[in-house]
Amino acid sequence: KIGEGITTFGGTILLFPNAPAQVNISAALKDINLTPIRDLELTTSGALNLIGQSNDLELRGDVSLGSLRYTPNLELQQFIKKQETPLRIPAFEPGQSWRLRINVEADDNLLVANNVLEAEFKTSLRITGTTDHIGAIGTVTPLWAKATYAGNTYDIERAILDFTEEYKIFTQFDVLATTKACGMDLKVSINGNSDSSVVKASGKDEHGPVDSQDAWLCAQFGVRLQDYAKGDG
Repeated sequence: KIGEGITTFGGTILLFPNAPAQVNISAALKDINLTPIRDLELTTSGALNLIGQSNDLELRGDVSLGSLRYTPNLELQQFIKKQETPLRIPAFEPGQSWRLRINVEADDNLLVANNVLEAEFKTSLRITGTTDHIGAIGTVTPLWAKATYAGNTYDIERAILDFTEEYKIFTQFDVLATTKACGMDLKVSINGNSDSSVVKASGKDEHGPVDSQDAWLCAQFGVRLQDYAKGDG
């Protein structure tokens, strides 16, 4: 038993003198509760198989996420620019690593709720690489999402997060958010990847399209050019 769930193991390990062992171990997961990092809780089910020689093992399988909750508050600019160290999982022996080929699916119920974002996601990913250098290939897509920044609450009209690297966690993203603020219909787009991003703002008011700097000030500070000019700098 793990948390409220159950894991059933089976299989064989064949030992030979002066030769690597032959490993074929399976695990069936049912509603396993995990907390892989602080403030991230998930429930998963599925089947995993560790197979190969003891010095050349592959962990493969298919798992589904029944639920996921991610709740820590964050600073948006630091979060976008943050570079995580590679995630590593220990193998049987120091210096060894396992190859990874695990398909992860979730149709819904992946929830994020913090000071910046409230959203529900779905995902289809393959965990790749090795236990020394974990990567991911696939997509995370919101079913619905709202974001709060500079006092404005945005509806996320479009958001795609693609994982693209086999041996590290590297993303490409395309986000379009809209709101009514500063007397205008404001649009903000964020495009980029884990290394860099570009943020653009545009808007329309009762007189038509507004100056791009006007839209940017509204998105960044919640004010318009004329309001900014009236201040003391």
